[in-house]
Amino acid sequence: MKNSACSYLQSIYNLKIKSDKVHAIDIAKYMNYSKASVSRAVKNLKKDDYIKVDEDGNINLTSKGYEIAKSIEDKYSFFYSILIEMGIDTNIADSDASSFAYNISCTTFNKLKRNFLKAIIISLLFFYK
Repeated sequence: MKNSACSYLQSIYNLKIKSDKVHAIDIAKYMNYSKASVSRAVKNLKKDDYIKVDEDGNINLTSKGYEIAKSIEDKYSFFYSILIEMGIDTNIADSDASSFAYNISCTTFNKLKRNFLKAIIISLLFFYK
């Protein structure tokens, strides 16, 4: 899946958290993209069964689309939090966290996260000893 499609799915996911109804114009405003670009993306995401569009133009993630969007958002949040904690500028952290989230496999991410959390627990145990 291309990063642009991932970005659209993540945007739809985030918009759905804020509002039950999401239309192409909402996505265009959220992503600062043209309506034509969003229309093309919606057509492709629908064709690939990542989203469904009802008769009112309301866009919903399919279970397949939701799974991918949730995974991307989890990865993004994890990396963004770490980068911010390290003192990275928010714009750079946002860009880098997006790159990491779109490009790291779930297997690698899960192992990285588990080992990262294990290291934190060990550090805390050592610190409070």
